[in-house]
Amino acid sequence: MRKTYKKILILVVLAILILTFSGSIIAKEVLSAKIELKDGSVITGEIKKLIISIGTKGGVKEVGIEDVVFLQMNMISSSPETIMGGSVWRLQSPWYIITGKNSPRGWREFQGIIEKSIGERGGLLGGYSGQVLVEHAENHLKSIRQSNIIFLILPKAKEFKALQELWNKYPELFPLSCDKLNEMSSHISPLLYLTYDIQAEKLRGVVVADKVDISLAKLLAEKELPLDTLFQYKGGQLKKIEEK
Repeated sequence: MRKTYKKILILVVLAILILTFSGSIIAKEVLSAKIELKDGSVITGEIKKLIISIGTKGGVKEVGIEDVVFLQMNMISSSPETIMGGSVWRLQSPWYIITGKNSPRGWREFQGIIEKSIGERGGLLGGYSGQVLVEHAENHLKSIRQSNIIFLILPKAKEFKALQELWNKYPELFPLSCDKLNEMSSHISPLLYLTYDIQAEKLRGVVVADKVDISLAKLLAEKELPLDTLFQYKGGQLKKIEEK
């Protein structure tokens, strides 16, 4: 009787070990999801396939969920009052204004209005070009990266060339490449373009104009403006420009 009992016990233990180890061999990680839809319904289950399309400065990139190690998603506010729709943003503190060798006329008043509207937690980097500009930027690089940035640029090819080395080394600071900005400003002026740096969670914008005024500064500091949209600024109004 005892021998029979021992045999049964041994068989049970062996069965448990076999199931345990075989389970650990064939087990795989399963990514599950719980998704609540706008209509109030909830879907739960295993994710079989998920492709994420991400708009970057280099174009749209598609990434499979199986290749993702880290994912951070940030919601950018969308204003129902904005006629053009889409994501919007308003210049906030901390902020930085960056120019090339020369600055558009009226930049002092422009900067003063922004300081008055959203506070003085900002700075100005201008009057330099090429490697000298890069060196001055690197002296304040941490602060610049953690700030909302507006580039004030004259619509002249040499001004974009003055910023080229800074773009080559730190393209993430710019809303678009210097070549692209130069190309667009050749037929659109004054030009305004804003985008959102999702990694820094900050605004990256550019104003290309011979002159900036108080009304434009107020527009940036006090209004929510559409992102990733090309505008021509005239008479205090923004006109959406379709890229050719």
